[in-house]
Parts: sequence; structure tokens; C-alpha cells
Amino acid sequence: MIIHRSFLSILFCLSFAQLSFGAVIINGVSTVAVKKNTVVAFDLHGVLFNVSKKGVMKTLWKTPKKLSLIKLMLTPAFRKQYKATKKLALSTEQRMKLLMPTFPELQKYKKYFIEICNQQDINQEVLAFIRKLKSQGYHLIIASNIGEETYQELEAKYPILKELFEYAFTSGKISGYAKKSSPVYFDRLKAFVQEKYTSRNIIFIDDHTAPVETACAKNINGIVFSNIEQVSTDVDRVIAAMNKKK
Repeated sequence: MIIHRSFLSILFCLSFAQLSFGAVIINGVSTVAVKKNTVVAFDLHGVLFNVSKKGVMKTLWKTPKKLSLIKLMLTPAFRKQYKATKKLALSTEQRMKLLMPTFPELQKYKKYFIEICNQQDINQEVLAFIRKLKSQGYHLIIASNIGEETYQELEAKYPILKELFEYAFTSGKISGYAKKSSPVYFDRLKAFVQEKYTSRNIIFIDDHTAPVETACAKNINGIVFSNIEQVSTDVDRVIAAMNKKK
């Protein structure tokens, strides 16, 4: 339950934070942030996008030799290896790459895996909120475990991503193949923001508590996403608290 996850997030971060509001975690940073000097990093799945079950089934249905693929994926050897890759990678794209040396037949299904992963419905309310932040002068980036190739295909499918977001900090080369909720991922995210912007103030929005907790431990302001009303209010509260420290 999201309220429970937000509550746990607050408890975890009390040792790092000076202020906290609901699902918001505000760290004590010395640099004063204003809207135009703040980078907002959005997770993709569960925030801006939700899985389209209809799209997944449609894509799976058109996949050639799908029965052979399903048969392979049900074998004990494949299931064991796939489970083992979870410790090394979170995105389906990266896990498939790790499995291909052992199961080379997966190569011919690669584009279908990516297409299935990108069967997503965009959340129009969140999209409108992102547009609003953009118009107010925030710098917007993506912070997601999505694979590089998968994101490129998603961006091609939804050109609005390129219009609204300045960078996509994926679990690829740009992050050194780090993944949420690894502390390394957020160390590299902070370093990336400091390199690309004069601002060192980051607001990170994710629908899971664990990455928000890790972000908090790295002095990043975190918000656990529940719904658009909540996240909009919490962003305003973070900015208000930052301005009070000015």
C-alpha cells in the first residue's frame, strides 16, 4: 500500500532529513534551490507509464515461433539462469543480453522483447504535470532502470519524451550500468547532474519506496509517487522548504 510505503520512507530518512512532509523527504542541503535551479528526475514505469496488457498480448501473439520461445523459457535451465541474472540487471534488455551466450536462439527474439517491454500507456495526468513543471523552468530528466535500446525505441514511439526531458539517465552506459536502488546509481546520478547543470538540487520521483530511501541517503530530495494530486503538492512543499532556507 502506497501510504505504508511512504511512511516507511519517511522513517528511514529521518536520520538524513531536516524536514519531511507526507511522502516527501527533504534533506538538509546548504545550496538554496528555486524552480529554475532544480532538476526533477522522473522514474518512467509506474509514474509516467503503465503496462498495456492489451498491447503486450497483441505483440506476443504476432511474435514468430512464439511457442518455441515459450517452451524455451519454461525449461529449468532457462528459468535458473534467468533468475540468476536478476542480481546483475533489472531491465529485460540487459538480462536477455546476459542470457544470449548460453541461449543464442534468443537473439532472433530481441526486437520482440523490446517491443513487448514498450507496450505502455502514458499517464495523461502525469504528462500534463510534467508539462507544467517544464513551463515553470524546472530542468527535467528521466531516472530509470530501462535499457538503452529499449528507451530509444520508447522515445521513437513517444516523441514527447525528447521534447520534455533533457536527458535519460538509464541503466546503461550513461550510468555505468548501475541500477536502482543501488547507492552507486544515485552517486552517478548526482555526478551527472553536477556535470550538466550549475544546480546541485535534485528532486527524485519514483513509485517504489526503496529507491527513494537510497536517494535520500545520498542527500537527494525524494518523493514516493502515489497519485498526481499528492506528487504535485509534495513538489511544491519541497520547493517551499528550500526557499525558506534562502
